[in-house]
Amino acid sequence: MAENRKNQCPLADLSEEELQTITAWEEELAKTTGQKIALVAYRVG
Repeated sequence: MAENRKNQCPLADLSEEELQTITAWEEELAKTTGQKIALVAYRVG
């Protein structure tokens, strides 16, 4: 799943490990809130 997202989102050049971490956060937030959650990463600076 993370690899598919890496190809679709050029906002920040994230490593596979960073994408997996964000995916885990999204899944935990979705489970907690009962809503579909999508986090977006922007490279700043």
